[in-house]
Amino acid sequence: MNGKRIYPDKRGSLPLLDGEYGRNGAGVWCGKPPGHRMVCFFDTDVTEHEDKTITVARKIESAWRGRLTKGEWIPG
Repeated sequence: MNGKRIYPDKRGSLPLLDGEYGRNGAGVWCGKPPGHRMVCFFDTDVTEHEDKTITVARKIESAWRGRLTKGEWIPG
């Protein structure tokens, strides 16, 4: 699933829908894997690409398992 980058609102909140990701007002990268709760990427490297997509350096381990690579959610 191709994700969509979202930017924080005026309060710094980051209300995410399925597949969206972004950096909250505190500068922490978070994402909402398809069909699951939001996760934040505190202990890993996140690469921001020229097209504003991101890649998370490690496999995402939550209720959803997979990767976020160049803005695409890849299960597995």
